[in-house]
Amino acid sequence: MLQELFVDNAHSVVGEDKVLIWSDGYNRGGSTDMGDVSHVIPALHPYCGGVTGTPHANDYIVQDYHQAVINPAIVMAMTIVDLLSDEARVATKVVENNDAPMTRDEYLEYQRERARVISFDGAAE
Repeated sequence: MLQELFVDNAHSVVGEDKVLIWSDGYNRGGSTDMGDVSHVIPALHPYCGGVTGTPHANDYIVQDYHQAVINPAIVMAMTIVDLLSDEARVATKVVENNDAPMTRDEYLEYQRERARVISFDGAAE
């Protein structure tokens, strides 16, 4: 529901031909905190165009500021308005229909169980 809302807004701003939707099984091979966030609350992690190069590298350059910054900000603002208007009716539905794999407490317990300090002194064993 959240993705559909965002996509509809993106279509209205940049056009349907400029919006790419990856399948749920698509793996970009990177790592973000969005995986953690989406284990607890509804989450959306859109990527936007207007750039060239490798993300987080020195060749990453914004070629089209409007496409890279302005349009995404407009789409996000439209989505927020849609979620929160009418006494947050749509946001409430998004939260109620979210099938998060963990509650906040379950997530925190899971992370605390995994947390540990690993030290390496540089010597071969």
